[in-house]
Amino acid sequence: MNIASYDMLERSMKDTPADSLIRLIYVSEINTTESSVFEHIQSHSEVFNKKNNIVGFLCNNTENFLQCLEGTKAAVISLMQRIFKDCLLYTSDAADDSLRV
Repeated sequence: MNIASYDMLERSMKDTPADSLIRLIYVSEINTTESSVFEHIQSHSEVFNKKNNIVGFLCNNTENFLQCLEGTKAAVISLMQRIFKDCLLYTSDAADDSLRV
């Protein structure tokens, strides 16, 4: 599924309850080569994700990020709203995998 905006992501998950556990995997293009950006993302994401009970992983090469996020729909969607606003990334593909428990 290609999701190009926060609104599209929100619409695609409208029937999933906010407290459902979800897994979201996405690929985004990197719009910078500054190494300090990667350190910034790592340090801020670790703090934010821990506070919001989000787990997952982040991989990158020189052109893309691949990220997997797991948490409640409310927490993950809130984080994705922040990510979509980030001008350093362009989210190109996302797949959600609901883990309803």
